[in-house]
Amino acid sequence: MLLLGYARVHYDIPTVFFWTLALVFIVRQNHIAYMVLFPFICLNRVETIPLLIILYWLRFPNKWAYLLYQGVIFILMWYGLHTYFAGNPGDAVWTEPWENVLRFWHSPWRTLVHFLVTVVILFRIVQRADFQPLYFQRVFIVLAPLFVVLYFVCGQAFETRVFWELWPIIATLIVL
Repeated sequence: MLLLGYARVHYDIPTVFFWTLALVFIVRQNHIAYMVLFPFICLNRVETIPLLIILYWLRFPNKWAYLLYQGVIFILMWYGLHTYFAGNPGDAVWTEPWENVLRFWHSPWRTLVHFLVTVVILFRIVQRADFQPLYFQRVFIVLAPLFVVLYFVCGQAFETRVFWELWPIIATLIVL
């Protein structure tokens, strides 16, 4: 939790755990275990579930029954959670892209460090491209731009917890 800094939330560590386990089940083609785990992943953090469904579809584009199951579970969980918590204060989605640009602009040294760490990670991924599993390369190419857009639009500047779903993929690409 210390890695998350001031913007940590109780569901961050389970998010990394669930996404890592989901990727293990996808790669090992353990469909039943993945389908059992899927509702728990939805319950933990429903916002990024469509991206997980995309990962599954990238690996198994012809498994329509499993994809339909995931879609139905996602819709039911999303609707159920939004209905149950409808009376709570707050926004459904936090959006402040212009404020993020200003935060980066007003913290040039922190922005530089943030940018350099990102460049080093991307360099390590590209450097090892010959040794990486093709599936994880595709997953990264699809998800990384989506998470960057989500980071700037729905996240907060310097909030690395936005990328927790990507860390298992990044670690796999760097280590393997």
